[in-house]
Parts: sequence; C-alpha cells; structure tokens
Amino acid sequence: MKGKRLLDGDEEFVVYKRAKQRLENDDGDDELFDGAFYHKAGEEVTTANYKDVCEWSGIVEVAEWRKAAMAADAKAEGEAKAAAAAEKKKAKAEAAAAKKSKEQEDKAELKATAKQAAAKDPPAETEV
Repeated sequence: MKGKRLLDGDEEFVVYKRAKQRLENDDGDDELFDGAFYHKAGEEVTTANYKDVCEWSGIVEVAEWRKAAMAADAKAEGEAKAAAAAEKKKAKAEAAAAKKSKEQEDKAELKATAKQAAAKDPPAETEV
C-alpha cells in the first residue's frame, strides 16, 4: 500500500505506510484500528518524521480515497486512448486525402503530357 495515490475531492495524498492505531472507541475503551499514515503529494517523508508529517485514517476511508484515485486514473487513461484514436483517425484521413490529391495531380500531368505529345506529333492520316 506504501506509495499508493489517494484522492479526497481535489486533494491528492500518498500512503506512507499501513499501520494499526490504538484509539478510544465509542464505549470509551481503547481498541486497535486498522488504517494508514498518508501525506500530501510532494511532501518529503522519512521514517524519522512521518508521525509529524503524516495523518492517519481508518482503512475504510483510505480505501474510498484509493478507489477515487483509481477511478480518476482509469478516466484519464480512457481519455488518453480516445485522444490517441482520434489522432490516428485524423492522420489516416489526411493520408487518404493526400493520396487522392497526388493521384489527381498525376492524372492531370499525364493528360497534359499526352496533349503536348499529340500537338508535336499529330496522328498520321490513313486512307481507307
């Protein structure tokens, strides 16, 4: 789980490490809860300072934030794939248009060459 990206709304966090915390439950008793220490993306965290830099949340909340990050990543990946497909389609259409234009130019050039040849050397007349 260490290093996994989390999203809480517009805020991005990174899991430093998964850890259990002894907290007071609703009955006033101490209980061991599963969770993770996390920090804002880009912050420098070490073994020596993580308790000062990081916050701790229960595993259910951390899992929700991880799920949001994964959904955002999937959406971004889908958008990137769609953009790449659109770019490929555009390039293919441009290549087809260029090929058609070249074919038309070649045809026109061939016609012009044939006209020039016919003007220089008219066909011989034949008697019937």
